Amino acid sequence: MTRIAQLFDGSDSSGFPDFSSRQIVEDDSERARIKQFLTGGTLILRTSGRGADVLAPEKKRAVPMSYATDGVWIWSRAAAYYLSNHGIAPEEDFLEHIRRCDYSAIVPDQDTVSSAIDRLKQHFASTQNQS
Repeated sequence: MTRIAQLFDGSDSSGFPDFSSRQIVEDDSERARIKQFLTGGTLILRTSGRGADVLAPEKKRAVPMSYATDGVWIWSRAAAYYLSNHGIAPEEDFLEHIRRCDYSAIVPDQDTVSSAIDRLKQHFASTQNQS
């Protein structure tokens, strides 16, 4: 089953998104290579909407809200934003996958894309049911 990369590690006691277990990517070359992967793949949920940067709330419409897949993982395009603007790496398992793929996200076939769309819909539905 396609895994969904978590943008944050959860929330702290005040409800603020937590990035505490994430690596900070200091090396500009490594950051660019990871970003190359995060901006690749196939978009499975495309929106022009943008959200607020949780680490810089004055940037109210800065963070992309679209989702992409390489057929193995699904990720928010916001991951590329937080990497570029704050140096925050994706979650460890996803980062290892990116490196194993030599920083290049493949474009999956249509059946795989359809399955990823269904998986993302299930994820959103289960998230709403928990609220």
